[in-house]
Amino acid sequence: MSLNRLLQLAITMALTLGWLAGSTTVSPAGDWSKIRIGTEGAAAPFNYHDASGQLRGFDIDIAQALCDRMGAKCEFIAIQFDGIILALQNHQIDAIATSMSITEKRKKVVDFTDRYYTNYRHFLSCEGRLVEDTTPAGLKGRAIGTQGGTAADDYLEAFYKDADIRTYKTMDDAYQDIAAGRLDAVLSSEAHSYGFIKSGAGKNCKLVGERLVNDKIFGSGVGIALRKTDTDLRDKLNAALKQILADGTYEAINKKYFPFSIY
Repeated sequence: MSLNRLLQLAITMALTLGWLAGSTTVSPAGDWSKIRIGTEGAAAPFNYHDASGQLRGFDIDIAQALCDRMGAKCEFIAIQFDGIILALQNHQIDAIATSMSITEKRKKVVDFTDRYYTNYRHFLSCEGRLVEDTTPAGLKGRAIGTQGGTAADDYLEAFYKDADIRTYKTMDDAYQDIAAGRLDAVLSSEAHSYGFIKSGAGKNCKLVGERLVNDKIFGSGVGIALRKTDTDLRDKLNAALKQILADGTYEAINKKYFPFSIY
C-alpha cells in the first residue's frame, strides 16, 4: 500500500472518529506510567530483532532513554510499517518510534515530537550493476528499490517515473535484492545504508550521487508519532528529549551505532 493510499485511509478513519484537528474530542491527560511503542523491527540498525528475538536498535534505545527520563515503563511492539499508523489510531499502541519522517502529509493524521534525528536520503548502488549517474535521466529504465509507503517511495514516484520502481515491505528486503544483483540502486536514508554497508552484506556497495533534499516530501526530520489528542504525552517526550540531548545520553547512543552525528 502506497503512502498516499495509507494516509487517505487513515484520514478517513480519523475524520469518522473525530481524531483530526478541529475535533471537539479531547483525550484526558494520563499518567503515562506505561507506554506501548510500535516499531517495525525490520530496519537495522534503527530497529530490528536480535538473535534472541528482542527488539534492538537506535530507535529503541532513544525511546527507552526517553521513557527512563519520564519514569515510564516502555513496551515495544513490532508492527509492519504499512499498518503502524492505523494501529496507533486504533489504540493498539500509544506512540510510533520507527524512523518515521515528520512530513506535512503525515501531520494531517498524527502529531509528532521534536525530531530525534535527521534522515538524509541517498542512493546506494553495488558492484556488478553500479550506477554513478543518479539523475532521473541516468536512472531511466533502471531497477530502483525502496520501502513501500515511505517518503522515499513518494520521491521516486514524483521524480523517477521512467525508472523501474520496485517497492518492498522492508528496506532489508530491498537491500537483499541489490546485494543479489537484482537492482541497480536503492533509495534510503544515509544512516540506514551505512548500516547495511557496515554489516558486511553491502561491502561491495557505496552511496552514489548527491544527498537528496526535498523538505516537502522528506519532511523536517524524524520524530515519534502520536495521536493528535495526546498532547500531554508529546510534551513529556519533548521534555525528556531535551534532557538526553543535554546530558550526553543522546550522544552516547548515537556513537553506539554511527561514527558521525545523525542529529
